[in-house]
Amino acid sequence: METTFEIFKTFITNNTGADISSLRLKYAGKEPTFHGLSAIDQIEARKKTRTKLSSFIAHDAFLFPSTLSAEQSSNESVARFHASLFSSDEKVADLTAGLGIDAFTIAKHVNHVTAIERYNNYSDTLIHNAKVIDVENITVINANSLEWLDTHDISFNTIFVDPARRGDMNKRTFALEDCEPDIIANLNLLAAHTDRILVKCSPMLDVKELIRRVPSLRRIFIVSYASECKEILIEIIPDNVSAVEIISVRLGKHGDSIILPFSESDLSLNPSTYADIDSILKNNTPCYLYEPDPAIMKISPWTALVKAYPSLVKIAPNTNLFITSDPSIPLPGRIVSILSPLDKKSLKQLRGTPINVVARNFPLSAPQIISKYNLIAKKQQKQTLDAEARFLYCFRDSASHPHLLLTAELDNRDI
Repeated sequence: METTFEIFKTFITNNTGADISSLRLKYAGKEPTFHGLSAIDQIEARKKTRTKLSSFIAHDAFLFPSTLSAEQSSNESVARFHASLFSSDEKVADLTAGLGIDAFTIAKHVNHVTAIERYNNYSDTLIHNAKVIDVENITVINANSLEWLDTHDISFNTIFVDPARRGDMNKRTFALEDCEPDIIANLNLLAAHTDRILVKCSPMLDVKELIRRVPSLRRIFIVSYASECKEILIEIIPDNVSAVEIISVRLGKHGDSIILPFSESDLSLNPSTYADIDSILKNNTPCYLYEPDPAIMKISPWTALVKAYPSLVKIAPNTNLFITSDPSIPLPGRIVSILSPLDKKSLKQLRGTPINVVARNFPLSAPQIISKYNLIAKKQQKQTLDAEARFLYCFRDSASHPHLLLTAELDNRDI
């Protein structure tokens, strides 16, 4: 005879591809539950995480304490990067364990993890999932993490924190002092229990402001994945007086990464010369346009880039694109071959054409350009190889003159 959990899992397996709204109508009040968890919520959570948590949901008994936990969980590629920052002999505390993706991933790289979670259903699910994915070197504690620390004489090599970014009325917050727990206000308490604090922050935060506001900062990691800035991770070493290092981290879909270090003096520093777009295009020699990875965009180390790669020439102070003669520069981001400049007449010939549109420091946004010239955004059209590779870049040069360039993505570049 099937157990309650087996019935619960069978329902999930049999309805994996079903429409969630239809399921809720069909099984209102009749769906199986396990320890108070809704089977339909599990199906919805699995749909939401099928890409970012694929190795976890490969275990059919892996559970989500809520659908919100699926939305808020770390991408497992980002969690693996977090784990790479630890050594094998460390004892670690995760003060905001949540679904446990970071805690479980870090546990596979260290001696032991203490995962603290204040909500009962989350801590119960953590204990369950630790057995499912066979992680034994983890202790789950159901408590308010700051109160628990304050009443225990215990030390960790590293404390990891991902503060909740929702305040009153479930309003999204970004500033560290508006998140829970407030790391700045409780820095002395944390420092009394560890030699290092890693804090996962919103990618919306300003790097210069972090340096100004957060004491004892040692490193700031700007992490991107799938062409999106995912997070800012800060490392605090109590009583640190060393200069802050700012590190761009581009995580690839295949487990690869590109890590570039910068200094505080590199932030938002523009070069002294800019590209003469008209002259470059008139030369009729092959040239390319480079759009930096979002993590580099966040740092804006423009002078450092052109010093390191002399073939790069920035287009304008407020246009964060570069012209280059070298398509092989090993920088994360997109490099496209410039096919031709476009004017209003040639733009009309692109009507109905599926194309990627990028606007940087341009009077119109990408959606406005698509609408004005009757183009078809790539995401609105079933992709063809041609649509996948073509980009329309719209920007202004250093004299504020607008340019529209038809470009093609390089076939052999995957950086």
